[in-house]
Amino acid sequence: MEKLVRNKVIEFSNDKKDNRIFRTIPVAEQLHFLSQKIQEEALEVQDAMYNGTAEQLTEELADVLEVLETICLWRGIRWDSVQLAQNFKREKKGGFDKFVVMQLPRAPDETL
Repeated sequence: MEKLVRNKVIEFSNDKKDNRIFRTIPVAEQLHFLSQKIQEEALEVQDAMYNGTAEQLTEELADVLEVLETICLWRGIRWDSVQLAQNFKREKKGGFDKFVVMQLPRAPDETL
């Protein structure tokens, strides 16, 4: 199994003399690993929300931001453009801080 790790993990790993193998992935694999990483980090945020401390949640949120910034860099999107889009969407459609939930209609073939 392989997973995307932070750039300096290799330094800490070498200090421990473990048997991990590292490689720099080619461009053709980057989308796959970034997609995996954002899902992994989102699950870790979810776990920290339910089971972690505020400090653990803060660290997991920082990991999500790091991955999001890397995705922007990979795709050539400026981070401030994302922040502008966030502000525009918040102004136009609101945020999530009022915790509004929408009930979706059932599909005709959906069973109970």
